[in-house]
Amino acid sequence: MKLIVNIVIILITILALIIIVVIGLDVQNLKWGSSANAQDINSILINLSYSYIAGAIFYFLVTTIPFYLRRKKINIVIKDRLNIISASTQTIIFAYDPSSINFTLEQIEKIDLDRVNEEELLNLFKRSTVFNISNVARQVLPQANSTIFFTVKQLLQKIDKTIEETLSYYFNYLSEEQIILLNKVKNSEFKNMISSSTDDILNRSIFSQPQVINSLAEYFIVFWKDVKKLNSISK
Repeated sequence: MKLIVNIVIILITILALIIIVVIGLDVQNLKWGSSANAQDINSILINLSYSYIAGAIFYFLVTTIPFYLRRKKINIVIKDRLNIISASTQTIIFAYDPSSINFTLEQIEKIDLDRVNEEELLNLFKRSTVFNISNVARQVLPQANSTIFFTVKQLLQKIDKTIEETLSYYFNYLSEEQIILLNKVKNSEFKNMISSSTDDILNRSIFSQPQVINSLAEYFIVFWKDVKKLNSISK
């Protein structure tokens, strides 16, 4: 919206400059109505143009330039928050990945999301249920429940909180595409499926069914793609 406002102001400023050049420098005379009042009309137009240009300069100095200077600084904070979402998503993948035992949690969070492809993700999800034990789960909260389900649920809560804070505090500094993607991640089918479930006998039975495992994998791939896209447009 701010970009549209700036474009409109620039266009009107250009029009005002044209009026000043045409009338002020007498490139040609603009005759409105009879020749008797043409000079008065021209005088009004040129005064309005000078006033508008002065107002536009004031607006850019006081509003637009400070906004973009603040945005440059705030973009660093936004990038840090998006890195939290990315790192948490990577940790969810490693909660399923047996190779997680070879890494520390800090190393896992720094690994690129493109490390695996869709087929590898599907295979990871099919090899385990969310109630299997995970080495990453032990690293996140070693004193608590150590299932994949528990780890993923904690990480989704962390992602959810990060998104809520980002949208609340920095909404005016986010692009429209960033806002759309943040909301997609926040309201994803994967998150809803995990968040609405509990660790009990019934859910353990449900999540062990092949069709549920496949659905969860497909939902996560959509989630994973949205997070990757969010990262790519925010660099």
